[in-house]
Amino acid sequence: MVNFKEIVSNNRVVGLVLGQILSLLITSTGFSSSELARRGLYFHYLGSM
Repeated sequence: MVNFKEIVSNNRVVGLVLGQILSLLITSTGFSSSELARRGLYFHYLGSM
C-alpha cells in the first residue's frame, strides 16, 4: 500500500497551491485585458508604436 503521507508531502502541497495561484493570476490578467479592450481602454506597454 502507498502511505498517505508520502502522497501528500509538503513539497507537493506547496507546488499545487502555487500552481493554483499562478493559474488564477493568468486567468484574471486575461479577463482584465479583455474587459479593458471591450470598454475601449488600451494601454501601451512598449511606448508609442
